[in-house]
Amino acid sequence: MKRMNKLSAILSASLFLGLALPAFADTSKEELELLGQRVQEQPLNPEYQFDLAMGLARTSKLEVAWGALKKVNEMDPTYADKVITRFGSLVQTNPQNIEARFRLAFGYYFKNQKDPARAQLEEIILVDPNYVWAYNYLGYFFAEKNDLAKASELWKKAIQIAPENAVAHFLVGQAHYRNGQLKEAASEIALAMKLRGAD
Repeated sequence: MKRMNKLSAILSASLFLGLALPAFADTSKEELELLGQRVQEQPLNPEYQFDLAMGLARTSKLEVAWGALKKVNEMDPTYADKVITRFGSLVQTNPQNIEARFRLAFGYYFKNQKDPARAQLEEIILVDPNYVWAYNYLGYFFAEKNDLAKASELWKKAIQIAPENAVAHFLVGQAHYRNGQLKEAASEIALAMKLRGAD
């Protein structure tokens, strides 16, 4: 229980102060374990579920992160509005607060407000040009619009920053595949799977 209280204090402090994970780092296994324990202890707490989703969003477990976000919405269909209000306020107070912007982007995205979500990711990159996860998700926005050239450019930038980022390699592989570049696709996806195996 002490570890859980410590995690809550760290999360609160990081959001208030605008601290974030290192730009190239995934959420650690220990952090994910603690976040998961919080959810197990209070499975109907949407805030804990959202914290877990945000932790997972910076790993190669994106499908699990998406599932966690869906659970948040099932628990509280108004939670995305609460995220937008809470983290929008934190961003207004401290525009350099990368963690608040990251969470705000997800709040907007979950409300299908993609332009404001994309804008938050772009602002993160302006604040910290090495924040790899902003490139990954920003690339996803361009891929949704079938602008694979721009998406690939962003994902390749993520790889330059963090060559071990399995997600960026996988996404570049998917872009190659969609462009009919099967050899390049296979190479990137194989590397992504190898890197993910290290998780």
